[in-house]
Amino acid sequence: SAVIPFGAPVVLYVSGGASDGTVVPFGASNVSADFAGIACRRVKQALSFATENFGQYTDLDVADIMERGSIMVVCPTGDPTPGGDVYIRVALNASYPDAVIGDIEAVSDSTNNVKITNCKFAGEKDANNVVELVILQRQGV
Repeated sequence: SAVIPFGAPVVLYVSGGASDGTVVPFGASNVSADFAGIACRRVKQALSFATENFGQYTDLDVADIMERGSIMVVCPTGDPTPGGDVYIRVALNASYPDAVIGDIEAVSDSTNNVKITNCKFAGEKDANNVVELVILQRQGV
């Protein structure tokens, strides 16, 4: 029951050894094989003017997840290159004070982030840290 921001990596929620298809944010205990995709923004009608621009899914929302293909994501740490490795932060590190768990990154940080083996960057990031990420194949979904 966690908020899933648009562009965040997700994993299938597993309880009792099985999943019902529910997803949760990629977290500190997750590994590359857990990666299920990236939360995508669905264009939908706003039900409340005050909350129409929040960039996230809330608890019990039906979430669209990119499982294979290309998607634009924010990469605040490292400098992505075409074909470059993709990492997801799983622990904090004082060397990267602005990094948060779940960030998509372009540089290895020992055990503080996890290399996602079925993803690659398709180019360099722009001035807003936005870069194209390619999910090469569906993984366990």
